Amino acid sequence: MIADLFICDKSFAYNQIDSLQEINKKILQMKGLFDAIKKHKTDNKLRLQTENFIQTIIYPDGTTIEDIIWKTQELKGKISRDVLNLFQSLITQSKQCTFSYNDMIEALGPEYETEDECNGIIAMNKIIKLDECKQVLYDEKGFYRFRHYYLGKYPKNAKYFLNQIDQYFNKIKLSKDRKYMEERIAEVLHKSDKIIKVLTVLNDSFEEEFKQKDKDGHYNINAFLDALAKRHNIDEGSVEGSKTKNELLCYFEGWDGKHYCGPHLKYKPNNNNPHEDQLRIYFCWNEKDLTYIYIGLICRHVKTGKIERSK
Repeated sequence: MIADLFICDKSFAYNQIDSLQEINKKILQMKGLFDAIKKHKTDNKLRLQTENFIQTIIYPDGTTIEDIIWKTQELKGKISRDVLNLFQSLITQSKQCTFSYNDMIEALGPEYETEDECNGIIAMNKIIKLDECKQVLYDEKGFYRFRHYYLGKYPKNAKYFLNQIDQYFNKIKLSKDRKYMEERIAEVLHKSDKIIKVLTVLNDSFEEEFKQKDKDGHYNINAFLDALAKRHNIDEGSVEGSKTKNELLCYFEGWDGKHYCGPHLKYKPNNNNPHEDQLRIYFCWNEKDLTYIYIGLICRHVKTGKIERSK
C-alpha cells in the first residue's frame, strides 16, 4: 500500500500549551519519524502542502518556520542546529503540492482510500477535527501505528500481509516456513485487525513487561501471558500443556536451533457465534536476548493430531 503523508501549516502550528522545551523535544523526535519514512520511501511519500506553511507560528513567542530557516544567528541559543536541519530536510525531501488545506482534508476522507493507497497527515499536535487514524503523530512509533492500522484494515492476501509484517514490525521475526504460514494465516485473515493488535503488543510491550514479570508477581509463564493479554484487552494468553504439537510444525527455527512455539495469545469465538474459529498467535523468545519475538504460527486453534502440509 502506498501512503501519501501530508505536511501542512496545521501540522506544526503552536497549540497554545507546550513550552519551548516541549516543542523542541517533539521536533527532534520527528527525526526518527522522517528517518522511518525515508527507510520505507518506496511505499511512503511526503507531500508538503505549501499554503501558509512557511509563515506557521510554532513557538510561544511567535517564531515561525521562516524565522528558523532564515534567522539562524538571531535565534542561536534558543533553536538548535538539529531543529534547523530537520526543517531544511523536510522542505527539500517533500514533494510540494499547491492545493488548499480544505482540498487536502477532503483527500484524507475514506472515499479516497483503497487497499492499494491511503492518505495521512504528519501532526506535531493532534488536529481535533480529523480522525486519529489519519494522523501520524510526531515520532517513529506514530508512523508505525499508522502503517499497522492500515495493514489491519486492508490485509489483501496472506502473502502480502506477511510481507508487510516483515517490513513494519521491527521486533517481530516470522518463521521461514513461509508457505505453511501463508496457508494457516489465510484461515484467519478476516481477523486481520486483531492479528495486528496482538503483534503490536508483542512488538511494543513484550520486552518491557517480561522484564517486569517477577516484580508484578507473575513467576509462572502462564500467569504472565494471561496478565499480558488482559492488560491489552486480548482475550487470553497461555502456554500449551504438551509439546506434542511439534508435529504440527508450530516451531521457530532461530537463534540456536528449533524452538517450540507453545506460548500464545488468543481471541475466543464471539459469544453470538460459538462456531467461529479462535485466533491464536503462537510465538517464542530468547530470554537472554529479547530483541525479537519469534512467531511460529498465526492460525486457528492448533488441535491435537498431525496436520499435513499441502504439497
